[in-house]
Amino acid sequence: MARFFTQGFAMYRRQTASLMVLNLASAAMCAQPALSDAARRALDGMCEAHHNLGAMTATGTICGNFNVAGVARNEVRPFTTSFLAPGRFLHDVKDELLVGSDGKQVYALNKPARQYVLGDVPPTGLSFAEMPANIRQIVSSQDPSLALALSRDPMAELMQNVSSADVTSDQDIEGRTYPAVLLTLLDNRGTVLFAMDPQSRLPRRVTFDVAPLIARQGVGTVTKATITVDYANRDTAATIAPATFVFEPPAGARLVTSDAPPSAEVVGTAKEGQAAPDFELAGPDGAVVKLSSLKGSVVLLDFWATWCGPCVASLPDLQAMHDELGKAGVKFYAVNEQEEAGKVKAFLAKRKIMVPVLMDTEGKVGAAYGASAIPYKVLIDKQGVVRLIKVGFEDGEKEGLLKKIQELIGK
Repeated sequence: MARFFTQGFAMYRRQTASLMVLNLASAAMCAQPALSDAARRALDGMCEAHHNLGAMTATGTICGNFNVAGVARNEVRPFTTSFLAPGRFLHDVKDELLVGSDGKQVYALNKPARQYVLGDVPPTGLSFAEMPANIRQIVSSQDPSLALALSRDPMAELMQNVSSADVTSDQDIEGRTYPAVLLTLLDNRGTVLFAMDPQSRLPRRVTFDVAPLIARQGVGTVTKATITVDYANRDTAATIAPATFVFEPPAGARLVTSDAPPSAEVVGTAKEGQAAPDFELAGPDGAVVKLSSLKGSVVLLDFWATWCGPCVASLPDLQAMHDELGKAGVKFYAVNEQEEAGKVKAFLAKRKIMVPVLMDTEGKVGAAYGASAIPYKVLIDKQGVVRLIKVGFEDGEKEGLLKKIQELIGK
């Protein structure tokens, strides 16, 4: 259930997704989790409460709290949720993302990019397991209670890639005590803590601790890495008009056509085999680079940020490729996402990274390229066509990138 890769609002897509954490739904087979009797009773109650929900509204916050390799980051985004059985829903993150369904169509809106996608709901109706994968990722990581409400089998959804579960210490939230269950994920990937309202049996707070998995990326000391979804207010007796869920694109928003299912990832227009979206960005020194002026050269864009552990781990490889192929005319750019120029310059100077940097201060280029997770590399050929998109970082990837770049140099 803990699909930590969210693809929507800036903090999640650039902190959580960049860490290549989890997509538990992708595991079709996993061992039967070990549940204590007390945990099973609590989780059965929570799942039953979700299964019986006819309607729900909620407001709350999503908080990412990271301290990785000495870089601390703490951001909070407010959200609102509406649900009407059997399949209408609306998840709205302020200034960032909107996903939902009116029972006939499922949709996703990238607010900063003012772009949206639409898809038809199957004739059998909409259930969580049948939603487009990236919509599921958004909902399960940003609004896990909504994910369970949309699931035909909430317990099966909850237990995917869980190795064990047990009750843990009661949680004190704003002066009230909430019983809690801790889920431990397979392969030491982290934990999920559900603090449950004893009356409604619905989650009051859900905390994803992904520190163990991040530490395995070799990014340095991981002091803290948590994502907390806090349901500050909830109403399960709300009367919700069906019109609430009808999507009306905001003025000036653009429909993005794609063969892919609707998701925040397809909001970007960069796709392999298609022309790379043009842009103009300045470096920390103010020098402007226009992508279309680079035709005739192979270009590698690496979207990154100083707080992103895997991004930092991949920078030496980027520098090595630059040193090896820069003289052959290949253009390498480290495209920084929404940080201050002075901070970026000092950060790179300390690590002796000399790759040219472009400052995507407002995140618009990242949004146009669909960089919903970083590091996010885009390889563009001499004709300006995207030939490779790679999300995340893994040891040994440099050799594959070098081989692909060398192929493009010869064409």
